Amino acid sequence: MNTATLLITSFLLSPGTAANDRILQPGEFASPSDEFVLFVDPSHRDGAGPASYRMRRGDEVLWERELPITLWTPSVTNDGRVAGFAYSTGYGNHIDDGILHLVVLAPSGAVLVDEQIERRGTFAMGADPVPVGARTVFVEEHDVVLMQTADAGFGKGLPWKRFRLSTGESLGEWSPPTPVEVARRQAIGITDARCVPTTDLVLLRWWFWDNATKLEGDVFSLVNLAGEEVWKLERRERPRVKPSVRGSIRSVSPTATFTLRTPPGEKQETFRIESRGEGEWDVALVATGAQASPRSDEPATVVPLETIHLEPLGEVAMQVPVERAEGPIRDIASFGFTDAGNVEFIRSPRTSAEGAVGDYVRLNRDGSVDFVTPISPFEPAGLNVVTSWYDGVGDEWFVLMTDWGVESGPRHVRRLNARTGESRAVHGLELPELASIRACRDGGFLVLGTDTLLVVGPDDRLRWQVDGTDPRLGSLFSPTDVTETREGLIVIVDCIADVLHVLSSDGAYLRAVDLVASWGVDPEYPSRVCTDGAGGVWVADHGQLRHMTLEGELLHTWDSDFAFEVDPEGTIWASDGMTLSSYDESGAPAQTFGQGPSRTSLRTPVQASIDARGRVIVRDDRTSTWHVFDSGGRHLFACPAHQAYGFEPEADLEGRLYVPTDHEHYLVHDASGRPLETASLRFGDVLFVPDAHRYWAVRAGSVRLIDDAAIEIAQLDRRPDNRWWSDIRGADIAADGSTFAIVDETHTTTALAVFDPQGRGGRLIDLDGRAGWVRVCAKWAVVGDGETGLVMVRLADGSLHRFQPPAGLAHVEWDFSPSGHELWGFDISRLTLHRWAMPE
Repeated sequence: MNTATLLITSFLLSPGTAANDRILQPGEFASPSDEFVLFVDPSHRDGAGPASYRMRRGDEVLWERELPITLWTPSVTNDGRVAGFAYSTGYGNHIDDGILHLVVLAPSGAVLVDEQIERRGTFAMGADPVPVGARTVFVEEHDVVLMQTADAGFGKGLPWKRFRLSTGESLGEWSPPTPVEVARRQAIGITDARCVPTTDLVLLRWWFWDNATKLEGDVFSLVNLAGEEVWKLERRERPRVKPSVRGSIRSVSPTATFTLRTPPGEKQETFRIESRGEGEWDVALVATGAQASPRSDEPATVVPLETIHLEPLGEVAMQVPVERAEGPIRDIASFGFTDAGNVEFIRSPRTSAEGAVGDYVRLNRDGSVDFVTPISPFEPAGLNVVTSWYDGVGDEWFVLMTDWGVESGPRHVRRLNARTGESRAVHGLELPELASIRACRDGGFLVLGTDTLLVVGPDDRLRWQVDGTDPRLGSLFSPTDVTETREGLIVIVDCIADVLHVLSSDGAYLRAVDLVASWGVDPEYPSRVCTDGAGGVWVADHGQLRHMTLEGELLHTWDSDFAFEVDPEGTIWASDGMTLSSYDESGAPAQTFGQGPSRTSLRTPVQASIDARGRVIVRDDRTSTWHVFDSGGRHLFACPAHQAYGFEPEADLEGRLYVPTDHEHYLVHDASGRPLETASLRFGDVLFVPDAHRYWAVRAGSVRLIDDAAIEIAQLDRRPDNRWWSDIRGADIAADGSTFAIVDETHTTTALAVFDPQGRGGRLIDLDGRAGWVRVCAKWAVVGDGETGLVMVRLADGSLHRFQPPAGLAHVEWDFSPSGHELWGFDISRLTLHRWAMPE
């Protein structure tokens, strides 16, 4: 009889699994002795459908066949048997839940077991169907294979399946008892399982997380094939640590010994198991000490690259269209109203010698400026962002401050004197993670956190508060905004539960208003609520405003994407950042203060690209307009950008510009900027082949060549090394059509795949962990590397070189000139094109 052999598949995907883990790559799976190696080549990247299999022993191919199912990370024994899990419609299919297959193959490749379990969807948002295959344990000496299936997370309480390894006979279920130390915690699970050679024992590692105490721990147990616990070791609760330093099963040896890592202290303990006969066992600690090979959490050292020096060829400033003279109503960050109905707003912070400074502006009822008050910086970090501020009482206002970009930055509530600009901090409040802050009619204010509501009086003292565990908040799930009505009722909008929670002024929970029942449609994302001054509210829902009573009667529905407020008379106002407009009951503008920005001007550049003709295309955030310049800086034309932020315009071989309007449609302009038509290109990211009416459509995991009739003529399903695309970070095609390149990133590597324009002749260049975007010409590629500048790739030999741009170039779009002889860097913030000569 062979020595008992262990091979375990510690493969457990949960709803939070990274996208790369959902891709089933072709791969080889070896037995513990490495004598038998199984190669599995999936037909689909998500593991759905059939797969090709080949088992070899050394150089000899023992069997080769196609099966109608695809095994995920199968386990192989030392005599060539196979066990694993398969998903009929793929692991994460959210349309068809499909079937989970538990499979055992004989050494000949014949199917001994194909037990099928129907999967079901869960109510958790984004969660995959369950159950999933968790792990496989071979107990060869007893001719048994144990297969664990898991529900969401770690699969609490699900029994394992037992099969006769030689024949596939079902032996029923195997349910290891949950240790009491684990059962009393909220989050539990088995994270590892190993059989112990020469015994019928399985060593389990349980991990638990107690949500109440925020502590975690480990329990190790030995369970026999009858499902009886014969030994247990608990490690005390401790603050949560990184997975790399948690407890683990380090090894199990053929001599019935096993070694555990038992933090804290990175301690290593070795135990020996001895039989007392009749299923009785003794477990003794035989060695202890420091961990033999501790894992390092330090990032891997990146090999430095040889620096390449490029000759600077100067720079070109874009000839930016001149914007008309600005009025005092501009840069509106947020706005509100005085008790008398005067409109006021805060201008977006601007940089000064003292830091970031904003302005408070109050308007008269006719829209003329009453006064402007500079707001001094509040903290050493300055006035970074005014996230929200609202009407209060008299001349005093409060501003919610937060230091964005600072991981543990402070949050402040400050009282601001509108006429003097002086402010004072509101102390003594433990602010939650803030979702909204709103004034009360008596001069106090409300602070709504992700699970907490604070009610503060005009004296800045906390009156009362409730949190998500308080029954007064009912079923609060995901609050986004809060307001107080004229009658003093507190209304909270819950964007996930699609309800309004209504509380009394003293915190008594009154009722929940169902938005689905009230509106007659499913809300998309109700994010804002304002009182109408007459007992009802306005609710913003992803481009629509809905006016309703707190009894659930829907009164009006308007289309609007702008920030809005309601004045004391119940009139709705909205702002696009440059104007303030009031609206009548039909939703038509009744009065407008300020001058809107001109689409012919460029003031707030946020996005840029360089097309195959060398034109510089810049997006203005204020006007949602693309401005097109030639390489000499001359302004050619402007066209609307619509709402497809993140997607760049693309130019075809005639110079026509395709401006994205959504994830699929483009507005086409001719070379002079005249709008022609709307085209559907099927994908959001397209790259036109310069010498033909074809384009590559690129999305994560999908690369297709489409002709001008929208017919797919080629598809690159896999990388040149036959692996599925994992996470495409960027793609580009040379201006002369000579090269098509894709940057793909896995968990451990980043590679540049290079093809000809038809997708042929693929080869892979290892980028040594450097990832990001790619721009390519006939001889060179440049990829982003935030650590050490830019990485230049010589395509002829795949060599990597570092190019360090001059200091001060922070927000830059890189590309090659149409000839490929120059590297261009467009500084978006300064609207300047920098040029360098490329070596031959």
